[in-house]
Amino acid sequence: MGAGFPPRPAPAKDIASAQFRPSGQEDLAPSGAASRVRANIAALATLRTIQAEVRPATPEEQRVLARWSGWGAVPEVFDSARSEFAQARHELGELLSSEELKAAARNTLNAHYTDAAIVEAVWSAVREPGFTGGRVLEPGCGSGNFIGLPPAAAELTGVELDPVTAAIAALLYPQAEIRAESFADTRERDGCFDLVIGNVPLGKVVLHRVHNAAGHSIHNHFVVKSVRLARPGGLVACLTSRYTMDSRNPAARREIASLADLPGRSGWRAGHTSGQRARAWSPIC
Repeated sequence: MGAGFPPRPAPAKDIASAQFRPSGQEDLAPSGAASRVRANIAALATLRTIQAEVRPATPEEQRVLARWSGWGAVPEVFDSARSEFAQARHELGELLSSEELKAAARNTLNAHYTDAAIVEAVWSAVREPGFTGGRVLEPGCGSGNFIGLPPAAAELTGVELDPVTAAIAALLYPQAEIRAESFADTRERDGCFDLVIGNVPLGKVVLHRVHNAAGHSIHNHFVVKSVRLARPGGLVACLTSRYTMDSRNPAARREIASLADLPGRSGWRAGHTSGQRARAWSPIC
């Protein structure tokens, strides 16, 4: 390069080549409402900078993005009567489009953050029967805490309804496939994943889509669809409402049991034909 010319910057695609790997909860969302709101706004501001510059996140930016927890734990930020969050609402108005703001407020009803200790416990549970890698799906993946702590050989797909959270997950985990869509609308052939893992959304809302002809509540719908998408012999490991097991209406349990084996601990293993059932268990907490 000729004298007087500064060196050219590295191509944007080389800024961050590895997935973020949290060492524990200390690298993820903080505790406390005020701290979570501050961390979320910092992550949003960082996301907007990256999007404006059309590039991957740097490792330093990934550390900021990883502290995003969504709004399920802090729905009060959208309450105009809560004056202590007035500044946060103003900043959100600057960082989010009107549609994104409405989506964020709606998602507080069933967006649940999963602590790293719980994520690690579920991953440990699926390793117990021998899972070491393969195609893995996380429906309702949020910012990707399960995607951040998998075995090295896992091929990861995450599905997340909220577009902002999906964008953050994609920047944190560029080697995973992150789909910004409703899991109810996800189109995959039955039996195509070795493992379906995650924390399903909870609520009485019913999504009338494929795999929910019976009109199950959203958490049971997610479990049923997860079982159908797991291959015979595959695993489904998900955190769900206690009502999946305790509800007086047995319809969801009957449908799940018709598709998967319940091996004695609190979980099902997936199997799709009468001649082949699963051989490994997965916990449902």
